[in-house]
Amino acid sequence: MASKGKTAEGIVVYRTVQKSPGMLGRTVGPLFSTKEEAMAVAEEFAEHGLNAAPTEWEIVDDARGTVEMVPASTRHTLAVEPVTVHESAGEVTPTQGGGE
Repeated sequence: MASKGKTAEGIVVYRTVQKSPGMLGRTVGPLFSTKEEAMAVAEEFAEHGLNAAPTEWEIVDDARGTVEMVPASTRHTLAVEPVTVHESAGEVTPTQGGGE
């Protein structure tokens, strides 16, 4: 899987997205330095926040690197999407900077 990379437009980071009919749309979560970190947080949220077991991740957009899963017995969809941000991405990703 891809990790944080630099493009001509900036740095690619990953965000978690929760989609649910009851939420009338989608809720975008925090940014992560790597796709793996974002997927791990989404899986933990499914297990502890939704009381559901994660299912397999499915590739939604291979060209962009977007993946989705629908945790068992829920109507939620959890996705991880790449986002290109300005060079200061290290300042906005929670896994950067070494602390709180």
